[in-house]
Amino acid sequence: MFESTKSPTSVLDESQPESKSSKLLGPVDDSSIRLVDTEDRIVVYFTSLRGIRRTYEDCCAVRMILSGFRVMVDQRDISMDLEKELQSVLGEKNVNLPQVFIRGKYIGGAYAIKQ
Repeated sequence: MFESTKSPTSVLDESQPESKSSKLLGPVDDSSIRLVDTEDRIVVYFTSLRGIRRTYEDCCAVRMILSGFRVMVDQRDISMDLEKELQSVLGEKNVNLPQVFIRGKYIGGAYAIKQ
C-alpha cells in the first residue's frame, strides 16, 4: 500500500524544521516538546475509534508505515484514557491524531510520517 525508499534509520533520524503553527501537521524543530522515559523507542498516540473517518485512516496509515520498517512501536490508544497525557506533553487542549515521538522527540502527525 505504501512504498518508501527511506531506511528505518532515516525515519529515526529525520526531522525538518517548520514553524510552530504547523506543530500538529508536520515535524517541529522544538526541543522543548519531549516525551519523558521514551528515549529508546517510537511512541504513537492514535485512536481506534472510527468516529472521524479521516483521523482513523491517518492513524491506520501511520501505524502501517512504521510497521513496514519492522521497528518496535509503543502504540498508545487515546480512547483508553491517554488523551490527558498527550495534551499535557504537547501543551494543547485540542490535539489532532496521530502524534509521533521518536526517541522522546516530538516528530509530528500523519503528514510528517508520510513525508
